[in-house]
Amino acid sequence: MKLIIQNWQNRLQSIGSVEFIHRHRLSPKDFTRNRFLSFVKVMAFLFKMAKKSLQIECNFFAELTEEDPVTKQAMSKARKKIGVSAFQQLHRDLIKDHYEDNPYHLWKGYRVFGGDGSTMQLPNERDIPVFFGDYFEHVTLARLFQYVELTTDTIVAPCIMPYTFSENAIAKMTLPELVDRMRSYGQHQQLYVYDRGLPSHQFAMQHLELKVDFLFRVPLQFNPRIDEIVVQKKEADFEIEIKNSDADYQARVVIRYLSSGQPLILLTSLRDKLLSAEDIVEAYRLRWRNEESYKFQKLLLQLENYSGRTVQTALQDYWSGIFIATAMNLFFLEKEEEIHKEEGGEKTRVNKSVVFATIRGDFLEAFLTGDTSDKIFKKFDKLCRRFRVPVRPNRSYPRLPDSTRRRRHIYRKCL
Repeated sequence: MKLIIQNWQNRLQSIGSVEFIHRHRLSPKDFTRNRFLSFVKVMAFLFKMAKKSLQIECNFFAELTEEDPVTKQAMSKARKKIGVSAFQQLHRDLIKDHYEDNPYHLWKGYRVFGGDGSTMQLPNERDIPVFFGDYFEHVTLARLFQYVELTTDTIVAPCIMPYTFSENAIAKMTLPELVDRMRSYGQHQQLYVYDRGLPSHQFAMQHLELKVDFLFRVPLQFNPRIDEIVVQKKEADFEIEIKNSDADYQARVVIRYLSSGQPLILLTSLRDKLLSAEDIVEAYRLRWRNEESYKFQKLLLQLENYSGRTVQTALQDYWSGIFIATAMNLFFLEKEEEIHKEEGGEKTRVNKSVVFATIRGDFLEAFLTGDTSDKIFKKFDKLCRRFRVPVRPNRSYPRLPDSTRRRRHIYRKCL
């Protein structure tokens, strides 16, 4: 936990540095005078992730600074001076601090990353439909894609793009940069896990050319030999040679069946027999943590509840949320390991919703004051120990049809 605290203190100190401000302001004229809305204050306001009307949030913010509230127009004008790159650099620095020469949280010696996509609803106003695409009546959607480390829930490579970009295209663009970045941190054994929407022979070849491993869940009709086995309802674990116009490679196939009777067909470059078929299935099941990451962002952080109505403000909201989600996850990760050692196993886990909602104001105050003491982490420790829920292994939930699912939360701003 001490290393996490030190990394957090480093990030706090970097935000107010002249170098950081000059690099991420949008004009050399911005933030040159001693104004009330300084660079650090505006960044802190954006990290607060405003969810009510902008003026009400400005009033709440003034209570923290113990000064008169600014108008929403002044805050809107000030935030336009900060580039999205500020939040992206903070996130990259956080990831670097965590992974550099870090030998922990491996699966069978591998760093395991899951790639998955989603969509996010944006305000259908001003330049947002032009940038992200206006393909639905009265609704603008952005395409999201992220790589998450599946043993720690750490968001290592997030991306928000116009809706016209497919998940496959974003994955292929993001993968080489992520592989190189992880190698620069000393992480060389990398495994990438994907669900059925992403596998292709070309994508498999890209992994092999980058000298990293892949694990795909593939659909029926991916290969005739696999289909023959599935028709007979047999389990299998065998090697296969793929040869076509797009690819020429060898892989391993593991076939198992879910409790629903659906086939689970896994294609992987992990051909080492020291890894059993059950190990391969275990690695694939970790992929669900990527889905939980999106759930955390959309429900707890309310990332679809935007505080602005332009492309720049939408990107600021998204990347500030990603930074907060990543930072909080690293805090939770270290604290959970400490408590599990005391419990003698993973018997309970922290109620992240309660702890995050309680502690977020303290983190905001630390941004504003530059407080680098460990006071906030002592409070965090007490909350994590107080609010816990039992772990129920193998617990499952029925998959409801679309007509019976709860609708997404509707966040209405107070006018």
